[in-house]
Amino acid sequence: MHALTLKLKTNHSQKKELDKRFRVMCHIHNVLVKRAIKLLSRLDHDQTYQALKAEYRQAENDRKKELTVQMNNFRKSIGLSEYGLQSYIKVCRQRYKTLVSSHQVQKEATRVWKGVEKVLFSNGEHLHFKKEENFDCIGGKSNTNGAKFDKEDLSVTWNGLYLVCCKPRNEKEAWYVHEALKDGIAYCEIKRKMFNNGWHYYAIVVLKGEAPKKQKACPKGRTGIDIGTSTVAVVSENSVLLQELAPKMKTYNRKIDALLRSMDASRRAMNPDKYNEDGTIDRKNRSKWVFSNQYKKKRNRLKTLYRKKAAYIKQSHRETVNELIKNGNEFYVEKMCFHALQR
Repeated sequence: MHALTLKLKTNHSQKKELDKRFRVMCHIHNVLVKRAIKLLSRLDHDQTYQALKAEYRQAENDRKKELTVQMNNFRKSIGLSEYGLQSYIKVCRQRYKTLVSSHQVQKEATRVWKGVEKVLFSNGEHLHFKKEENFDCIGGKSNTNGAKFDKEDLSVTWNGLYLVCCKPRNEKEAWYVHEALKDGIAYCEIKRKMFNNGWHYYAIVVLKGEAPKKQKACPKGRTGIDIGTSTVAVVSENSVLLQELAPKMKTYNRKIDALLRSMDASRRAMNPDKYNEDGTIDRKNRSKWVFSNQYKKKRNRLKTLYRKKAAYIKQSHRETVNELIKNGNEFYVEKMCFHALQR
């Protein structure tokens, strides 16, 4: 599969309606997370399940298979499964059936279940609730339920809401959109991104098949690549390159640091009773945080900077890759432990 991103034309009333639907879906997400946390806590305090878990650690392979089945059945019996979460959220979804579809709610339950799987079977520690301003995508499962994309007029119909997509800006984009839409549509998602003037909304159309590609002649040759913490060294038969990865990222980091300091000063000025004498947050004070209008504008600007930084890094890496494939078609990359580089 591949995805096609198209910007949506939205007026003021449509933006208000979309904001309402994202707020509803964020609430549904947090209801699911609360339910999953309760069930995980029940597992931690259940003696039968903990006995099976302890036996599993010391058992042989054949016995492990039996214990796995028993633990899976126990989790399903209390509702801790993907289907269990989908079934639980049906009641909550009835209140908002005119705003979000059943498939969209099921997809959100699936996303929460993936987090539960990380806690149960991987290195996940605990589940997290989401703030409304950090919730930016409403998923889908098919093009017949929820957000439905129409190829003919490039529009999205979603529970009484009709949204038109922006037309391609140039011939290159028009060619890509035309070629991509020749494939069948799997489902459509609605995504939003923060800009200085507020949220902008996009339709993410997931299509079956491979993405369109322009046939370009690729020269034959071998290229060696050595990746460092912030640089990449490349040696090919025709050229040598030592390049800094995303060099303009430092500019974004300086702007982000300055904005964070300004936001911290504003937050402290508006909430003096929320801090101790040494400047740390008073955890015992449960009163509501107060944020000024300027703070909210700066918070939106901060999200915009983070979005621009991520987009710039991705674009810079892709430009570097395009330069590399001009030198050959065989690549030898030194094996690296990227987790160690992160540390």
